[in-house]
Amino acid sequence: MAGYERVYILLGTADGRAEEAVRMLRGQPGVVMADAVEGPEEVLLVMESPDRETLSSLANRALALTEEITETVTLMPVRQVSNTAAAHRRSGRKAPRDRRVDAVPAASR
Repeated sequence: MAGYERVYILLGTADGRAEEAVRMLRGQPGVVMADAVEGPEEVLLVMESPDRETLSSLANRALALTEEITETVTLMPVRQVSNTAAAHRRSGRKAPRDRRVDAVPAASR
């Protein structure tokens, strides 16, 4: 498996129902984060899955269970999340940063 597919979903909710929607979404399969936020949409949902087809199915299932949702904006990243980054995030450790290595040592430039 090359990585995880991730989706960010902004959710509009019925008046005053954002916290209820968050409670319903947390714990659903594939949900990495569900938070009530301030702005035009009241909930930010982040989901992950090993492939896009499963991610789509999990997202549709989670959203169908939540009656408080009135609108959605779905944002798909341009690239996959690497296994290493996802594993570090789940374990609570920081992921190693990519290090840039100059091909020519600075002293010889």
